[in-house]
Amino acid sequence: QVSGMTAEAGRALQAFKIMARGSRDRDRQIREMIKGNGGDLFNRDMAHKLAQIAHENPAQLNRAAREMSQVSGWEQMYEIWVNGLLSGPQTHAVNVLSNSLVALWQVPERFLASRIGQAFGDGGGQAGEVTA
Repeated sequence: QVSGMTAEAGRALQAFKIMARGSRDRDRQIREMIKGNGGDLFNRDMAHKLAQIAHENPAQLNRAAREMSQVSGWEQMYEIWVNGLLSGPQTHAVNVLSNSLVALWQVPERFLASRIGQAFGDGGGQAGEVTA
């Protein structure tokens, strides 16, 4: 029973570590995003200006937000073109073909790795892995 309680306590403590690591990763990602978008000073200045606009004239802030979210016709056409490339039949055909070739190539590759492993005695793969 003591051993079971110890194991349960260990699992609980591990869960706390996972949460802490996730929090650190999220904080790191936020810092990277801020750095990639002009840095801390720029973002603080932008937030201050937006807060000032919101305090003075909320309608102007709404107008500014609406204008920032609008894209030009060129940007829309570019988006359509990129999505057409990514979802077009040629792209799917290339993906299916390349995935099939990679899957087929794994058979001789694993066979060769097992033979090299047997020759040098360092593993490299099991002999029956290829036939499986």
